Amino acid sequence: MISFVNKYLHAAGNVIANSERNINRLACDHRNLAQHISIDIGLHQYTYNQEGLRIGKQYSPVSADNWIVNTRYIYGAYGEMIAEYEGLTL
Repeated sequence: MISFVNKYLHAAGNVIANSERNINRLACDHRNLAQHISIDIGLHQYTYNQEGLRIGKQYSPVSADNWIVNTRYIYGAYGEMIAEYEGLTL
């Protein structure tokens, strides 16, 4: 069942769109972590490790054929982020 509550679009209890933040589509994994976020100007894609820490982020504008921003997150033994790398390739 899909329903609108305020400015949010819900399906099966999860938010799948938010007009207030120009989010057209939000796809989450089984841990309820965002995998793909489609906005008016492009697409964000996220990657997580087994502990649920974000280890990668990619962005592609609507007009591009490939990813233009790639970010990699490196964590220490205790889950603290120790480095963040940005570039064209991962």
